[in-house]
Amino acid sequence: MAKLDLPCLVASEISAALAERRDDDAKRIAVEQLRAGYQHQEFWDIVAVMLEPKPKREPGRKGEPKKHPSFWLDIGQAFLELGGSEYKGQKGEKKYDDVIDELIDRKWGPDKEFLSRATITNAVAFYREAILEHDAVVDSEMRGPDRSK
Repeated sequence: MAKLDLPCLVASEISAALAERRDDDAKRIAVEQLRAGYQHQEFWDIVAVMLEPKPKREPGRKGEPKKHPSFWLDIGQAFLELGGSEYKGQKGEKKYDDVIDELIDRKWGPDKEFLSRATITNAVAFYREAILEHDAVVDSEMRGPDRSK
């Protein structure tokens, strides 16, 4: 008679708890079964997965600075080339909103897609901040080291 390989009910219960994001319940069940001396290969495999260190977070997830797409600089540069003022409300060759509307009608990025008004305005603000940071660095380098110490 052939031996039947029955599924491990404890492992199934732990897997279900992990799938439902009830990590504390899964740990509690695993600890109870480990203390009771339970042995089954599926159970040991799941406990091993639970003990493995979790991978580091991907960029852009909570707690890490968000990386902006590189084509946002192109959007900011196009904004100034179209005659937009550097700041909303500042007088330029064209009104801020008119230039933003022109940029919305263009396709951007590697996928050449249309972007929302919010994305375009965020890109222009990002460009402006990058230019200000750049200018500050250049100014500090032009002044040279502080010799007053």
